[in-house]
Amino acid sequence: MNKRRVAIDELTTMVANGFHAVQEEMQDGFRALTSRVDGIETELKDHGARLDRIERKLDSTIERVDDYSVRLKRVEKTKR
Repeated sequence: MNKRRVAIDELTTMVANGFHAVQEEMQDGFRALTSRVDGIETELKDHGARLDRIERKLDSTIERVDDYSVRLKRVEKTKR
């Protein structure tokens, strides 16, 4: 009976240690995933800022093209 008790205690300890190891692996994986997500969010913010700058430049270019278009129409009218 005493031998069986030791075996059950050992098994209990092994299971507890196994769960602890799995928990640590999951926590490590979660930390790595969180770090990667944070990196992606930072990268997306950088890309978003860049896209905002590009959009402003395009808006400015469109305004200039519109201005040139108006000027060109005036010049065409004066030539007639």
